[in-house]
Amino acid sequence: MPELGYFAPDEYLKPNSIEEVVNLLQRYGDKARIVAGGTALYELAKRGMIPQVKKMIDLEYLNLRYVRSDEEGIKIGCMVKIYELANSPILDIHPYYSIKEAALNIRPVQIRNMATVGGEICSAIPFLDLPTVFLALDAKLRIIGPKGERKIDMDGFYFDYFLTSLGNGEFVIEVMIPKLPDKTGSAFLKFERTAVDLPLVNVGVSLMNKNGECKNVRIALGGGRTHVRIKSLERALEGKRFNDKILDDIVQSLSDEFKPISSAHASTEYKLEIAKILLRDALLIAYKRSQGD
Repeated sequence: MPELGYFAPDEYLKPNSIEEVVNLLQRYGDKARIVAGGTALYELAKRGMIPQVKKMIDLEYLNLRYVRSDEEGIKIGCMVKIYELANSPILDIHPYYSIKEAALNIRPVQIRNMATVGGEICSAIPFLDLPTVFLALDAKLRIIGPKGERKIDMDGFYFDYFLTSLGNGEFVIEVMIPKLPDKTGSAFLKFERTAVDLPLVNVGVSLMNKNGECKNVRIALGGGRTHVRIKSLERALEGKRFNDKILDDIVQSLSDEFKPISSAHASTEYKLEIAKILLRDALLIAYKRSQGD
């Protein structure tokens, strides 16, 4: 008899169309999992967390590996590898540079070379990096399912640890970053125990500098039960002139809004103090970038 949690899929499928993927997901339900880079799936299987999975669905043939820029903004296919984001010249400009910043700091290199954008988003593991930076850039997700296509804000996509708003037969095919106004800056920072560890906390921010005032402020954090936007702090900074006092007020207010998960490596209180430092630094970097620095 196999041991508890034993992972033994019996079929590896490589569909040729989006419609075929949807049909397979509907047919097999919880017994099927999509394979993109496979890094998160491997970790779950190794820990005996997905013994029910019997069908692996590979998206390789669906042409979902692209980073494009158009009049609407940036479009990123779900099968894009992390290293491809890190090397994309499209992301070199200030409003979007935080995406590259996050991608460059996903380690080790083996993970960066295999993991995909779709996997980072849909794993719903709140310590991963790309969801935080995408939230801070007002990203939308393009989702395909049995009822056709829908587009949703990433804000609200996550319900809890491993739990998203995806329904039966649905999967994410694209991340859409809107065209951001001139004089917008963004930044991403995280804190890890080691260079190859998952972060204890990560922070993504973006803001526009309008005649010295902060506009379109977005603040996102990872390290709680889900990736979250901190909207009360966004409102507090909106329309304010950037200075040390407003920064200190914003950072101290984080204690009321963000509850990191305690772990064997750090307490909730320690993670919160780290988050305050990261948030202050990220806001400073984003503001400087909004000035063209």
